[in-house]
Amino acid sequence: MKYIIIILKTLFLLAIFQNLQAQDTFLHIFPHSEDISVYATIETNDHQLILCGDLSSSATPLDYEGMLLKINYNGELVHTIQTVTVDHYTNIKLSPNEEGVAYIVGYKDSAATNGIYNSIVLQKIDNNLEILYSWYIGLSNIGKSYPHDFVIVNDSLVFISSNYSLNSNPLLNSPSIYKLNLNTSQISNFEFPVNFIRFTSNIIDIEHLNQLKLSYFLFSSAPTSIATFDYNLNCLSDNPIESIYNSYNRIASFNDSSLLFSASSYTDDKRELGIANFNLNDSLIGQTIFPGNADSMTYPAVTKNILVTSDYIWVVGWYNVIPFSVPCFPESTWVVLNKLNHNLELQEQLFYGGDAVYNPYDVIETSDHHIVVTGNYYNPYLIPYECKFDPFVLKVNSEGLIVNTQNNELPLAQEAIVFPNPGSDYLQIKLAVQHKTATLQLFDLNGRLIHTEEITADMQRVNTTTLPAGIYPYRISANNRVIGSGKWVKE
Repeated sequence: MKYIIIILKTLFLLAIFQNLQAQDTFLHIFPHSEDISVYATIETNDHQLILCGDLSSSATPLDYEGMLLKINYNGELVHTIQTVTVDHYTNIKLSPNEEGVAYIVGYKDSAATNGIYNSIVLQKIDNNLEILYSWYIGLSNIGKSYPHDFVIVNDSLVFISSNYSLNSNPLLNSPSIYKLNLNTSQISNFEFPVNFIRFTSNIIDIEHLNQLKLSYFLFSSAPTSIATFDYNLNCLSDNPIESIYNSYNRIASFNDSSLLFSASSYTDDKRELGIANFNLNDSLIGQTIFPGNADSMTYPAVTKNILVTSDYIWVVGWYNVIPFSVPCFPESTWVVLNKLNHNLELQEQLFYGGDAVYNPYDVIETSDHHIVVTGNYYNPYLIPYECKFDPFVLKVNSEGLIVNTQNNELPLAQEAIVFPNPGSDYLQIKLAVQHKTATLQLFDLNGRLIHTEEITADMQRVNTTTLPAGIYPYRISANNRVIGSGKWVKE
């Protein structure tokens, strides 16, 4: 009897282990009846994920409420909270000194007899998504603040980077920084003159120098700049950076002597994602551009797109973006994980999505060294058409892969992709950087091979004018394995 009990316990533990292993990595969409967007993510001390964003009701699409979602390690939605205390949550960070506590920033518009008042809102929450305390910062009825990022310094100082625009001229936009002392609730701020169209990207803490770095950019030919502040909000420098990048950007700490900077460059009708390394005096050390093409554009993930792990630098991109189609694109997009070594050499590219629009916003590393990308999903092919977003969570292993071999329906990383899909007279093959050549095979729905073509460039057009309208399964192979597969639709 004793041995039977031991065997049963062993089998039970093996079953649990296999189930955990099967749920280790995933790509999940979280559909909702209303329009939900998420912008930032943390892992809690109990190894679950909290996502923050906003909800817009179909009945009142211009009215927003703050939205929090909790996802367990299996990728299951376990709890949601929507609150009228905030219109939009924009970022979330773990408390540096309180277990089970996080801080979350957003903003709130309130109607009054003498106009609309706007305020930045910082809230303290616990793992159950309960709001423990709220601070209201920068209350104004002559302009609006849109907080984007924040850092917590010395356990008690919060620095919030925000965009500020005047109600009298909302086209003018300028960065600002607010400083909040959590112990005393004392508030101070620094504001750039509101005389340009420029936007803050994000803020980082250079802890060993007691300094902050704020990155911002302009929608013009003017260069991106990095401003340096001390903890008293004295601006120590404001340097246009030496780089070919000129879009919204992200910065991240790299080591004690340098930082990383990621953005898109726009040259020769191509918008190519890349990454650069700057010293702490904002001088360029080196940069790497990821291969692009005029027919497809890549932007950085919106909230955070740089993740430094012990083995790699990950740069998250939003691939096949169609300009001027925001927010609802007519074609599918991909999340692209660019894997670099610490010398900024691009090692590998992995594509996820492609069946709809995936707009990545944030990337984090979990305590078990998995990588989590969160963002928003939209299906442009729904009939009837509906421009509505749902959150997605992509969790991959430390090499960027979904490895749930027990579930064949889970998506795998694509190292070669096909677009536009649907298409008509041509399709394009995009090879990941680790492949120089490949072979495309197109099949009909009866499984007969109807077209084969050698791919010899990182982006290559394939003429399909002779094919009748229909659905064509495809397979792209390189190095004796399949690196991309799916179905292409000709209209």
